[in-house]
Amino acid sequence: MRDRAGLDLQPPNRKDRTMDIAAKIKAVRLAKKAADNGHDWTQAACALRAGMTQSQWADLEAGRRMPRLDTLERIAAGLGCPLAELVS
Repeated sequence: MRDRAGLDLQPPNRKDRTMDIAAKIKAVRLAKKAADNGHDWTQAACALRAGMTQSQWADLEAGRRMPRLDTLERIAAGLGCPLAELVS
């Protein structure tokens, strides 16, 4: 459905939202990795800090899973960033 100006009125679908969050998780991790040589920013290290496995983290970064709010909070803690940075 579109308005008079031709803009979509429907919210983005779940797949689009999942990919947005996935891209932000990966972007934050890679930015931290580039800026901080003294800390381990691999998927495995971030996953460990967030209390999950590397394969779960990889699925999130690839957009194969949509994290729940409590999982997003753990991811933000593992990345050392505010939750709002991942969901805005």
